[in-house]
Amino acid sequence: TCSPMVSAFNDNSPVLRKEDLIEDPKGICRSILRGAPGDTYQWLYKIINETKGSFEKTELNSILEVFKEANELESLDIGYSSAIALACVKRMAEQKRIGRKDKVLVNLTDGRYTMPPTKTTWKYYNSPQTN
Repeated sequence: TCSPMVSAFNDNSPVLRKEDLIEDPKGICRSILRGAPGDTYQWLYKIINETKGSFEKTELNSILEVFKEANELESLDIGYSSAIALACVKRMAEQKRIGRKDKVLVNLTDGRYTMPPTKTTWKYYNSPQTN
């Protein structure tokens, strides 16, 4: 989970501390279940501070809701870590921490590819660059 990094960042700690770590993390997204994320945090902390960003976490219901919305509204076959990122951005927008005219980059890197091709995947896999 991202909880160790969120915890340390919220306490303005440039390093992960023992109290931030999670011994047996649980969650829907196995690819980011890191109870101890390692040395990455110190570099992310620096970048996030310099860019006035934030670390965020969200709840399971929000993840599942956004997971479904991405497919139904945008034909995106995203995975759970991408749904987590989108759920956090959605919450930040609802809290007015992100405005309509703000530029936001959300990295959606883990498509599941378990459904029939969507507009996005079909276009990619049939483009001249990939054939």
